[in-house]
Amino acid sequence: MRRDKYSRMLAAYDGFLGDRTVKAVLAHVPSQLIPSLTGRELGAVMSAINAAYHAGRASTGAEVEDGAIWINELGKLYELVDIARIA
Repeated sequence: MRRDKYSRMLAAYDGFLGDRTVKAVLAHVPSQLIPSLTGRELGAVMSAINAAYHAGRASTGAEVEDGAIWINELGKLYELVDIARIA
């Protein structure tokens, strides 16, 4: 991808700009679309992919982070080692 197109893509993308994150989001754009989209359009598609990912995570009502799980409905944080003991 040309450098100027890549720069415009990043400017239009509203997600986290870490190298691995950008690469992971870009991997979900169908390869046949990349040459035909402008940098801005590609950034918009990546933003939609990012938004869908975050909406999906939020819809679960729980989040795992650093060895614990937060359950929204219960308003509590549980350590995964404690959950493993009951399972």
